[in-house]
Amino acid sequence: MTRQWLFIRLPNPMRSRSEDHVSRVVSTTVADLVSRLRTADPGGHWQFTRPGPGTGADLTLSFHSTGEVLRDLERRLRSLTAAYNRPMITDRYEPPTGKYGTHQVIRVADQLATESSEFALTLLQDGELAASEQLRLATQHLWHLSALTAPGDRAAFLFHFWQFGTDRLEPAGRLELAAEADAYGADLIVRPLAGDVLLWDRYVPAVRTVIEDPQEGGVPVNYLLYDHVQLTHDRLGIPVQTGALAARALRAALAAGAPVTEVLSASGARALQSA
Repeated sequence: MTRQWLFIRLPNPMRSRSEDHVSRVVSTTVADLVSRLRTADPGGHWQFTRPGPGTGADLTLSFHSTGEVLRDLERRLRSLTAAYNRPMITDRYEPPTGKYGTHQVIRVADQLATESSEFALTLLQDGELAASEQLRLATQHLWHLSALTAPGDRAAFLFHFWQFGTDRLEPAGRLELAAEADAYGADLIVRPLAGDVLLWDRYVPAVRTVIEDPQEGGVPVNYLLYDHVQLTHDRLGIPVQTGALAARALRAALAAGAPVTEVLSASGARALQSA
């Protein structure tokens, strides 16, 4: 089965807040198109990218499927954008994951981008995340995915998020964020976060399956996981400084052997999730 890419740019016609535009489009147009893709081609991939300094002024969508399915998605998209009075621009070019170089690594990156976008789509159905929810989610996300790395790699894996998230801060700003992270980390050690077992029980195994595929030997898993977390946070609208704060706090909790996440199971019993 031959698949190709369809790329779509969805400008913000009203010049409203970028977050509001993303929330409206993701919860309506994107959800509709993804549902059609899943039905017609369960093996197809897709991803979306928020507007931003490194990604351009428009919300972008990418779909990877057969020509027939892509034509159907494009027709549906034109119908939806007309109904909502939104402009759209379609194109065909190299996907964002083309930066990874080899076909083998790109294939894993495409699968991770789909899981990331599906995860974000689920969480953004009711609108943008509040700042407190962003921190809670970043903490749980980093905790669960750092657990997919080797035990000896986890502290370093988390440190990279701190390093990246504070790279552009002035020394005073970095010290202030560090103090906030240390206080948050101390709180995590004594009061684990409540979590959603159904959310993580679908998402984390899906990511694990992608990176543990036995046919994918030689793939730089830690690098792809790091990139995956950053891109997922971008899709969710979580600032890099929030991710940095969560990562530093988690390193302290990891060193203390704290469980961090207390997930309420479907039966009501509490199960502690640790790395």
